[in-house]
Amino acid sequence: MKDTGKTKKALMDELNEIRRRIAELEGGGDPDTGGLSRNNEMLERLIHSIADEIWICDAEGKLSLVNQAAVDGPFFLGGKEVRAPVAKILFGLEIYDSNGSRRTEEDAPLIRSLRGETLKDVEEMVRHSETGEMIYRQVSSFPIRNKRGQIIGAVAHVRDISRIKEAEEQLRKSELLLKQTQSCTKVGGWELDVATGLGRVTDEVYRIYSLRKEDFDRGGIELAMSFYDPESRPILEKAFDGALKRGEPYDLDLKFVRAGGERIWVRTMGLPEVKNGKVVRVYGNIMDITDRKRVEQECNEVKVLLEKVYSSLDEAVFVVDPGTRTIVSCNDAASKIFGYPKAAMIGKGTRFLHLNKKMYDSFGRMLAPALDTCGTFHAEFTMRKKEGAAFPTEHTVKSIKDDSGARSMDISVVRDLTEQKKAAEELNKKEEELERKNTSLQEMNTALNVLLKHLGEEQEKNEESLLDTVNNLIIPHLERIRKAQNHALRQEYIDILEANLGEILKPHMHRISEKLIRLSPSEARIANYIKRGYRIKEIAALLHVSTRTIEYHRENIRKKLGIKNRKINLKSYLSGLS
Repeated sequence: MKDTGKTKKALMDELNEIRRRIAELEGGGDPDTGGLSRNNEMLERLIHSIADEIWICDAEGKLSLVNQAAVDGPFFLGGKEVRAPVAKILFGLEIYDSNGSRRTEEDAPLIRSLRGETLKDVEEMVRHSETGEMIYRQVSSFPIRNKRGQIIGAVAHVRDISRIKEAEEQLRKSELLLKQTQSCTKVGGWELDVATGLGRVTDEVYRIYSLRKEDFDRGGIELAMSFYDPESRPILEKAFDGALKRGEPYDLDLKFVRAGGERIWVRTMGLPEVKNGKVVRVYGNIMDITDRKRVEQECNEVKVLLEKVYSSLDEAVFVVDPGTRTIVSCNDAASKIFGYPKAAMIGKGTRFLHLNKKMYDSFGRMLAPALDTCGTFHAEFTMRKKEGAAFPTEHTVKSIKDDSGARSMDISVVRDLTEQKKAAEELNKKEEELERKNTSLQEMNTALNVLLKHLGEEQEKNEESLLDTVNNLIIPHLERIRKAQNHALRQEYIDILEANLGEILKPHMHRISEKLIRLSPSEARIANYIKRGYRIKEIAALLHVSTRTIEYHRENIRKKLGIKNRKINLKSYLSGLS
């Protein structure tokens, strides 16, 4: 978009000069061409000197001449084919009237002038259908006639007014924004003519004072001053006097008392207007800033709280200038961890906190890309205390960016990992010890499995041997006892059977509790039934005796086992002995 800087009158003078020169050229040469071809060089020099676009076409609508401004324009599609038809130049463009309606190619000012119309300052919008670019322009056009009054061409003067339209739109938006801002911010304006002593204010001033218009206007400056708090009034009077007599502007936050007695804060500004070294007018505004003051107070309270939290943290906190890596601020923990006084660290580069320059440079190379990309950096590093001892640290750095997106400061939180690393080492040692014990247990488990397998095999052999012994030494004698008719013979077999049982049990006697050995054969038999869960009645039926006999033996069993008159379950006790 071009901005010629010329006035509208100057541009019209140039256009009229073109008309005059064309009229002069019409005087010679062929009557149909008006002598244009003969004086083309002179005409070209004239129109190329004009900053706005000049378009000239012949009677057939083909371009005869365009100036350099038109060729350089954003919508000249004819390339260097100056003789291209106007319709070709307009192809691919969308042209709209100022009211937004689409204009056809036949309605273009240059084409209309070929039909005899003279157009002046017609506004239109042009949009490129492919690129979407849009400009506003102002077009004036008139027909070129020969001496017989016949139209032999047309001239169009095109001025890009996009900047003017943008400025008008910006002005409209600014005025609307100003109006809305005043309504939202409750800002009242005022002015005072020094010569006449007359002043005027906006409606918002009346609201701030809580006064009716007529009451405020009647009171004048003295009334306006009287509403300020006794502490603030002398400050305002001095500042206002300086504006009137010396042209000094002022901007003050003052205490104020409304007509109803409500105490508020206001911001009042005064700007003097000086002419010929003399103040002729003072104007300014007054704004209710009570809410802002309340917020400032709350912010100060929050700031104090944050400073307390900042100082109470166990981690070192540094505020660092990203450009110079200079410490702007730090908390008490930073001094405690690194061993330097805070005053000795603030204003100093962070190089002294690193083991060496190589480590310092390495930290910087890792830090900058991370902060520029995602705004946060997290890593473990090795730092150095004042006495020179190296210690492990964990760093979390967050960048704060300004409105342009550049890093304005870095907040670095540094945590001492010394104790954590020691705990991790202890944990690793314990894990290694557990691993060794686990290996040992696995080896013991393997040995135990081998032993159990061996015991199982041994038990299987013993069972087979016991079965053979019973079959050879017990079963045959039981059969003989069953068949013996003679009592003496039966008793002999029983004695043999008892002797054989003793031989069988002899290898296993060490496994039997000494308490069970004290039991008689009848008591041992009854104890066996009790251990297996039989009740007294069931045992009596099996042994063909009375329940009282079983109870008698049961009491003897508890006595011999040493649990008489004790609350111990006999069945459970017997199960634990065998």
